[in-house]
Amino acid sequence: MNFQTEMDKLYNEVQDKLASGISTIIRNINDKEKIVEFLINIKNQPTIDILKRINKIAIENEDYETCEALKEYSKAKGIILLT
Repeated sequence: MNFQTEMDKLYNEVQDKLASGISTIIRNINDKEKIVEFLINIKNQPTIDILKRINKIAIENEDYETCEALKEYSKAKGIILLT
């Protein structure tokens, strides 16, 4: 196995874990506006890739409030989240 392939694999695993962790935190927030506020106030803003992964997790879990919050957040930030 070449080193670049291994690095790519590890990078994706870390990104998935980060998205999963943020998704878990968001699921514990029961209000769309508070979710948006949480995302805005995160010290290190999530990348578009992380937001897409969180959105994918939300869709899989049928967590439509998170999906709507991500849509509102991305609109406010001028980000286009196409999954």
